Amino acid sequence: MVVNDTRVIPARLDGRRGEVAVEITLHKRLGEREWATFSKPGKRLKPGDTIVIADNFSAEVVAKDGMEVRLRFSAGGRS
Repeated sequence: MVVNDTRVIPARLDGRRGEVAVEITLHKRLGEREWATFSKPGKRLKPGDTIVIADNFSAEVVAKDGMEVRLRFSAGGRS
């Protein structure tokens, strides 16, 4: 028997890194402005890249670990 106790956060964001469309699925909150995410296309993202989501709202790639991409958003929100 396998028990799966993971929860999916129903939050998906669409952004752009230059001319490339990026789909971000929030996975785990790490801080006020940092999240572990699954991003497509994640292979081409690298630390320091900026993803523009909307006017005055973006995310910077902080780190990558396999399929997971750590992002720091330009603004925080409620917990």
